[in-house]
Amino acid sequence: MVIAGVRRSPKHFIRVCFIDRTYPKLPAQYLRVQKQASLFFQAAGVFFSSQRPNHKFVPSATLTKSAQIFINEWIDFVNDFQNASESGLTPHFKILSELTKKNT
Repeated sequence: MVIAGVRRSPKHFIRVCFIDRTYPKLPAQYLRVQKQASLFFQAAGVFFSSQRPNHKFVPSATLTKSAQIFINEWIDFVNDFQNASESGLTPHFKILSELTKKNT
């Protein structure tokens, strides 16, 4: 059974469920989420490393913009994942359900 070999890796999950073939938009969206997360964490690191302990916290425009783009990409990814699941093309919920049972 496929589920026995599933690791907690989105790339592996996408490959095991054949999402890359049946719903190619989802892996591309996942890559955009990864990229925007990396840019956000980089901007946050720069911002927080430049903060002084006794100064008022005011987020920079770069950090705010980066966070907004990351959030929008994440929302698009969740919506695409839901659309792929609702289309009945792959057994997402069964695999996720089994993964959560193993990890609790």
